[in-house]
Amino acid sequence: HHGHHGLKHLFKKWDAHKGKGKGHNHGDGHQWLLKPRKLLWLMAQLHLSEALTAESAVGLWVHMLPKAVEFIGSDLGEAGRKLRKKLPDIMSVFQNLLAAANQIEGLEHFETLIMQLLASESRSVRDPVADATAGKLLMAMLSAVADLSFEKQVQFFGAFYELHKESLHELLNSWKSWCWPMPMDHCGVTCDACGSAPLPGLRFKCTSCENYDLCSGCFLKKQSLNDAKCADHTFNLIPVDWANVWWKKKDCGMQEEWTACKHASNMWMAGGCEEGKGKNKGKFKGKCKGKRASVEADIATPWV
Repeated sequence: HHGHHGLKHLFKKWDAHKGKGKGHNHGDGHQWLLKPRKLLWLMAQLHLSEALTAESAVGLWVHMLPKAVEFIGSDLGEAGRKLRKKLPDIMSVFQNLLAAANQIEGLEHFETLIMQLLASESRSVRDPVADATAGKLLMAMLSAVADLSFEKQVQFFGAFYELHKESLHELLNSWKSWCWPMPMDHCGVTCDACGSAPLPGLRFKCTSCENYDLCSGCFLKKQSLNDAKCADHTFNLIPVDWANVWWKKKDCGMQEEWTACKHASNMWMAGGCEEGKGKNKGKFKGKCKGKRASVEADIATPWV
């Protein structure tokens, strides 16, 4: 019964991601991914499982973009406050966003927005007016990308990934020595476009078509797949097949590695790592502390 309750706990954490394979009603539990650290955790798992590609990164960012716009728009002042506080540490993100925008028709005003945003830098001073202004500028930048066609959004984030991948991969490589990789395939699920089975990496499930799943690469081409039937359809993102993770952990005797990874993940999500306990004591000491963890997280996301 202990194993059963553990499985229920895993599924509960992912809201509507219950069951595996086709024919189940999966919700799109996206709110947690709007937090930079948790987005980075997912990208780290993709990287450790050799499933992080330009397609998976771009698919993730394109999918999350409208949700990020809605989330930031709900409290522009708070978004601006956090951005102004972090801005000096994440200049390379905005430099690469600007370089990517310069390659896309329709984003000609991006440079003006970024220059105005950089002028608001003053993280040591609490200024509600400056916070609100920074939030509005960030909202204008993300909305400009969101207003592009799907194809141009893919081009924009593709350009950003190529510009930013060296620093991103350097960060993710530093995790390999202490974080156990989880299986990042979806047991019993096939990509209905390219036939990859089990479906690797991120799973995108159409909410309108019955049993229609796409891998990241095919999701980016959805405008031309299936006679363009899914071009305007909404897709849910299913990042991890938790049932698959659970059973592989159980069958392969990976309990100790699972415990170690869970401890490291929980500490990092909390804002810093501490020395482990028991069998894994000392394994995570000094790996990430407060501010560094927060700044590292922002390297992986184009928004706050």
